Amino acid sequence: MKKVDMVKRGAFALAIAGILLIAPFGAIMASPVPEPNFEIEDLTESVGMGFGNYLNKYAWSMAYFKGHLYVGTVSVSLSKTNGGEIWRLEDETTGEWIKVLDMGDGSKEDQKNTGFREMREYNGKLYAGSCCLFTGARCGIWESEDGLTWTKLKTFDGDSIRGTVVYDGKLFIGTGGVPEVWSFDGNDFTKIYSDEGDEEAKIIPAIFSAFATFEDNLYFAEWSRPGQLLRYDGERVEQVLELHDRHFIMTLKVFDGYLYIGSAGLPEFQSFYLKRSANPDDPDSWETIVGEGGIYPAGFGYWDNFYIWNMEVYNEKLYLGTFKASSSALGER
Repeated sequence: MKKVDMVKRGAFALAIAGILLIAPFGAIMASPVPEPNFEIEDLTESVGMGFGNYLNKYAWSMAYFKGHLYVGTVSVSLSKTNGGEIWRLEDETTGEWIKVLDMGDGSKEDQKNTGFREMREYNGKLYAGSCCLFTGARCGIWESEDGLTWTKLKTFDGDSIRGTVVYDGKLFIGTGGVPEVWSFDGNDFTKIYSDEGDEEAKIIPAIFSAFATFEDNLYFAEWSRPGQLLRYDGERVEQVLELHDRHFIMTLKVFDGYLYIGSAGLPEFQSFYLKRSANPDDPDSWETIVGEGGIYPAGFGYWDNFYIWNMEVYNEKLYLGTFKASSSALGER
């Protein structure tokens, strides 16, 4: 399978319920009912929904590694879990998939790893970080050189890995539950930051989930502290921004010379915004693209478009995948 084909499909797959395309120089194309830009193909037709397992609720992470597409699942219901899985597309022509990692085959403790939220290539190897929904277990990170044989490298104190990025020749990992940021140089893990603040002041469980590298710095954010952006310069961590609007920074992405912030309007059920800056350390430099005072209204005009779940760059455009809840379930406004 050609890598460009995977990138096309992955970019469109980001659109959970709405999509925005941003071209260079800020040219924006949007529609309340966007037309598909790529031909869509069912890649799991041969194995069925959830890779044939009804407990596989999400394709929670994806990576293209050494000629194959990898998908990490979350496998859980309210009363049962078989543990997270990682699947590999062996042959696009035949639609053959193989399962390369199954937490259900591990120890009782490993079985509590219900899904793989993050996959990242680093230094010629593929890394997968787990999440432990509803089980009270501790998350871990697995390593593979060939995509077939996996080794667990470390168990963290937190219950989820929700963010990873490569910066300064190292792999950086953000955990939730116990909010910490770690670096890994291929041999050793080093904790570079932890949030040891007042737990009662945090609105929701603490999770380091948004990471981006910009102008030789690493930027990241923690869910439990609305609007706070942190910067790591290779030596120390400093807070550089606090937006004071009770939105969480859900996603970060670099595009066309700007650092973009995609928000989550939770827990107050507000529509998301999109902001950008070419100088993130200057609070006055941030401009609104989507949201009050921006080119488009918050949530693209949908009150229940609560957050930007992911952002990716492809073919000189920025793609945004959003989470839009059901108005019928939440009630109209």
